[in-house]
Amino acid sequence: MKKLSTVIFSILHCLVFIFSNTYLKAQANDEQLDAIRSAKQVRVVVYGDKAYHPKLPFVSTAQELLKYAGVAATKGEAEGYDVTLKIEANGKAISRYYEGGTYSGDHYSGASISGSISFEIEDIPVYQKSFDGVASPPDIIVNPREKPSDAPFDEAFGAPNSFIQKFLVMMGEVFGSEYVSAALKDKNRDIRNGAAMALGELKEFGAVEGLIKELKDNKKQLRRDAADALGYIKDPRAVEPLIGALKDMDKVVRRKASVALGRLKDPMAVEPLIKALKDKDADTRAYATQALGKIGNSQAVEPLIVALKDKYEYASAFAAEALGEIKDPRAIEPLLSALSNMHKYAREKAVEAISSFGPSTVPLLMETVENEDADEYVRTGAAEALANIKDSRPVELLCALLENDPNRHVREAAAWALYNIEDPRAVESLILAWNKDEFLNVKGIAANALGEMKDPRAVEPLIERLQDWLLGQLAAKALGEIKDPRAIESLIETLKNKYKNNRKAAADALKNITGEDFGEDQTKWQAWWEENKDKFHKE
Repeated sequence: MKKLSTVIFSILHCLVFIFSNTYLKAQANDEQLDAIRSAKQVRVVVYGDKAYHPKLPFVSTAQELLKYAGVAATKGEAEGYDVTLKIEANGKAISRYYEGGTYSGDHYSGASISGSISFEIEDIPVYQKSFDGVASPPDIIVNPREKPSDAPFDEAFGAPNSFIQKFLVMMGEVFGSEYVSAALKDKNRDIRNGAAMALGELKEFGAVEGLIKELKDNKKQLRRDAADALGYIKDPRAVEPLIGALKDMDKVVRRKASVALGRLKDPMAVEPLIKALKDKDADTRAYATQALGKIGNSQAVEPLIVALKDKYEYASAFAAEALGEIKDPRAIEPLLSALSNMHKYAREKAVEAISSFGPSTVPLLMETVENEDADEYVRTGAAEALANIKDSRPVELLCALLENDPNRHVREAAAWALYNIEDPRAVESLILAWNKDEFLNVKGIAANALGEMKDPRAVEPLIERLQDWLLGQLAAKALGEIKDPRAIESLIETLKNKYKNNRKAAADALKNITGEDFGEDQTKWQAWWEENKDKFHKE
């Protein structure tokens, strides 16, 4: 029901935007449109929560784009303006947890910018567009982004469907598409890309022939920009010229041509992209694998299987990702085998690809993870895929691995799979891992699983470790999720623990269980408990 309600909400959200845009266009009569087109001075005002990133260049970008239509733009409370351009924008930092590496932990590595742009005459909106750009968190983080203000709002600003693209679409509808085409030559890359995306949305393909000619220009920057733009416009006339660009002397042109062909998704590009898998430039090979995945043609399966062995991490990772998108069963065993020689990122992508095949792979994955002679990475990858698939068939096998397997990484993956599957048959094995396993990661996953499953059998074993450093935090968190009153007295006692994080975790757990909030004040909690414990015992 939750997923269904989310889908319904999303549909209604889109319909509101569509209705809003259509309604406001209908309200813009010829006289009002003429007033906008004949404006010599436009006042630009920006509203919204600027705390997320106060330096986003809404005003300067609008000024730059309006110049193409011969319109001057001023900021804020200027006088003598003919029309107001009102921009309402809000941002959201998107966090993701990264495991391992230099910057392990939660980072605000993604961002979204959404809002509306409207032309107003005498404070009345007469023409409006909504925008919503997203910079998704990457799989690998190279710089720390520990605060919401560190999120990549600048990337979201220039992303598809964000401010630049939608404002250029508005300009094309109001002033004419020739002004959008002119922006293809702008010095700012985000504006050039936004212009290409806007032309594609406007279905204005007049610029395509000129861009195709530029693919053969002597200046490599023009060729690069042309390949970019043709990928965004998505006119089928660009397929053959872009295929030709896969042989360009400039490696960046070859990369951009590969990306563009992936966006166009024309089967004609499959064979040329397969040849590009042998390009001497590693990034061209990587982008070619991505493009083949987006096209989704089974002809690419065998070459992509070979590409799993590419020494360049991203090429092998994107090959795995592409095979997951194509979903040809021939790829399953090669993906499993490739886990033994891959870098960490490529292994993650291979596990995701295997998982995408769903429950049909479970018997093979069970056989693989059970085979103690198999490579460690192959076994753990198989267990991680089982965790993603969440099928209950391997529960007993996973319990046996968690209890007895000599490899700690396999035990860790088995614990993670049991955590995801949430089958009550796993509780005793998870308690045993919590009590007996010598590795903290295995204990931590077991504690989280026990908390998530809320089985009363876990309460006493968790209480026993409340006073331990670090394990006490994990135990308190799990007890707070189980919400069993038997834990209250021990949690109150933990508020005297010498470790600060243990005390905080105990206070949080008490709040979850009781609905009361006395922070870390042990005296107040104890007084409250003396007055109320009979009620909890009765329950």
